[in-house]
Amino acid sequence: MPVFLFAMERETVAIIGTGDMGNSIGPKLAEKGYHVIYGSRDPAHKSVQELVAITGNNARATSQKEAAQQAEIVVLVVPWPAMQEVAQNLGNMDGKILIDVSIPIQQAEDGYLESMVETSSAQLIQGWNPGAKVVKTLLASSNVIDDPTILGGRVTSFVAADDRNAKETAARIVADLGLQPLDAGPLRHAQEIEAWARLWFVPAIQKSASKGFELAVLPNNLLVLHVAGRVVRARR
Repeated sequence: MPVFLFAMERETVAIIGTGDMGNSIGPKLAEKGYHVIYGSRDPAHKSVQELVAITGNNARATSQKEAAQQAEIVVLVVPWPAMQEVAQNLGNMDGKILIDVSIPIQQAEDGYLESMVETSSAQLIQGWNPGAKVVKTLLASSNVIDDPTILGGRVTSFVAADDRNAKETAARIVADLGLQPLDAGPLRHAQEIEAWARLWFVPAIQKSASKGFELAVLPNNLLVLHVAGRVVRARR
């Protein structure tokens, strides 16, 4: 008797942005049972319609605002500075989970990268959409999303948010993409996450291919056991 495997049906996810990252995330989430809606400036464009066809599983494309309105989870993969306009024109986001994976960076005079904002993109997006549950995470490059085994082990992705349920949902999505989610605390830590992203680009700026690096979780060297809220043993 043949065995049929069906992906678990999950939430509707809007992918805002259909570039290199969006066209890697969407098909992968569809494989995991999510309903995918692409939000595009030109949903009728040939490349967008080809992406919809590749994604399958009843995926569709519409405008960025309409996609965000129709989904429970919105993944923002729009680059800066375009993000400023997009994230402020999504409509009423009250109660929705907004996952920001953008990096607001520009090249400084010394050739290295610097932030384009004073805080972080995620904190700005939260300010523009006060009723939303914003989560900050950084995903690996699109080739790792396409093949999570390409580096021989799971790449770690920080996840920061003020809302616990939103953070857990985003962590599940990160895991479904083949990455290892790591709780990075409150949303204000998005600033540190984006700083890590700037460091990630250093080997490329130095044109040192052999010096590239990814983040992976290792056991901490400080072990603390708690019994009834009391530290009973600490060992380095």
